[in-house]
Amino acid sequence: MIFERRATPDLVLPRYDAFVTMMPLLYGFLAAVMLAVMVVFRGREPLLASFFLPAFLMATACMRGVWWHRRRNEPVTIALAQTRLNQALAMLVAGSLLAGVMVWSLFSVASPEERRFLTTAYVLTSLVGLCCFSHLRYMAVLCVVLILLPAAVQEVSAGTEPAILSGLILLFTVAGMARFLIVSYDQFTLLVRSKMEIQQLHEQNVRLLSVDMVTGIPNRRYFFDALSAALSASEGTGTVSVGVVDLDGFKPINDSYGHRVGDAVLREVARRLSEALPEVRGMSRIGGDEFAFFVENATGSPDLMRIGQALIEATQRPLVVGDLTLSVSCSIGFATYPDAAREADILFEFADFALYHAKRAGRSRSEIFSAEHRALMSAEDSIEQALRGPTWRPSSRPCSSPWSTWSRAASSPWSAWRAGPARPSAACRPPSSSRRRSGPG
Repeated sequence: MIFERRATPDLVLPRYDAFVTMMPLLYGFLAAVMLAVMVVFRGREPLLASFFLPAFLMATACMRGVWWHRRRNEPVTIALAQTRLNQALAMLVAGSLLAGVMVWSLFSVASPEERRFLTTAYVLTSLVGLCCFSHLRYMAVLCVVLILLPAAVQEVSAGTEPAILSGLILLFTVAGMARFLIVSYDQFTLLVRSKMEIQQLHEQNVRLLSVDMVTGIPNRRYFFDALSAALSASEGTGTVSVGVVDLDGFKPINDSYGHRVGDAVLREVARRLSEALPEVRGMSRIGGDEFAFFVENATGSPDLMRIGQALIEATQRPLVVGDLTLSVSCSIGFATYPDAAREADILFEFADFALYHAKRAGRSRSEIFSAEHRALMSAEDSIEQALRGPTWRPSSRPCSSPWSTWSRAASSPWSAWRAGPARPSAACRPPSSSRRRSGPG
């Protein structure tokens, strides 16, 4: 770029933002200076220097100041920011040259008081330019040199002792400002890059919180955030179906070949599940070999069964890990908002319950949470509550045999009588939140 030979893309937009903020101030000040020149030298010859050039520069400064003011909150790309900064530099250089011609012409006809006015205007303009361009090193140095250096040369060329001393002071001012601009630029660059590093660390932390490190897909935290957002957006207007996927046959692979092969299988399965169907959203790894997703506005049970079958077929294709050719499948449970539940966590638990029954029914299949599942869940929870009555005390070996189960149920006669006879298989089952996990993978 013209304004910065070693510019890097990460600094272009911060510089542009600072530039847009300061340009209306600079152009407003330039317009005021040109108006003052026109007032001080009104009616003086040459009219080109005393009226036409100041009027042209004042009008241009007003239009450019309004133009930059309207661009304050406009989003831009790096390429557009570079183009605008280069254009602004070209216009400022041209304006500085015209102003130099104007001042040089007026200096020859000006009185001592008018010369002091022109010198003061030059110095103040350079200070404003310093404030506006401190984040653009070469642009700022060029602006200061174009404004102050001609004034210093003009003072020295006057030949009087006060004028020579004034010119030398201006030369030292030019050198000091140039040094200050270099330091300010370095500080601005350090500040911007520090801010960008903090932003990158924040984004990395957010990613670590939302992405599963093994598979690279979203994790449980992301899934429930996305599901809650989808439920809020669909409230009263549509449906959201939650699907919970559990791999069949993964545990023997993980136990036989180790976690390296197991992680490779999980990564490939996650990729297949994520890319299987476009309507599947929020595919995430919940933990272990369990995944979850949701589908918005499914047309009914046949549509969900179609989606489930497509995901099952995607996982059943052979998996090649190194020299191994492996095979897994999956079972899927569905629960739909608002028919099954309205809260994200309850909806997930109902889908998990349907998944448990899909695995019990033979695996590699899909199951949709229904009224029958709700009744079965209530019945099993009633049995568990009956077995955990106030007089029941778990031994160190719970459910060691069907007979011990019957004896424990009998120890709370009234609650057991209300719930009916307890089946050993149901009594030995863990709570509903972990039913499926009691089975083998």
